[in-house]
Amino acid sequence: GSPICLITDLDDTLVGHHDKERATIDRNRFFKYWDDVQRPLGSKLVYNSGRSYESFRELQLEADLPEPDVYIGRVGTQVFVRDGPSGLCDHLHREWVAQLDSSWSGSIVDAAMREAEEQCKAQ
Repeated sequence: GSPICLITDLDDTLVGHHDKERATIDRNRFFKYWDDVQRPLGSKLVYNSGRSYESFRELQLEADLPEPDVYIGRVGTQVFVRDGPSGLCDHLHREWVAQLDSSWSGSIVDAAMREAEEQCKAQ
């Protein structure tokens, strides 16, 4: 087979289901398949979440999630890649940070948030 890139959310997708026992069995079965079949093909596993990197690491330990090749966090504002001798997805993608920083205007966002807050108070 050909390699694939699987991008998945974490909360209420891989973890957080009501039937935790069944979800754990299904998740473990899937990740066994991933490690035995897909990863050897060169497939990439990407977690995409609103969580911060630190929060993801806590969840990863709690739910026994395998190491991804890429972690996209904080709604796309953090990107970490598996790059280096550790084998961990712990390398901040500096080019992505630079791209965001070059087009981000904190003062405009602050002004918009203040305006929104004032409108909410007025209602």
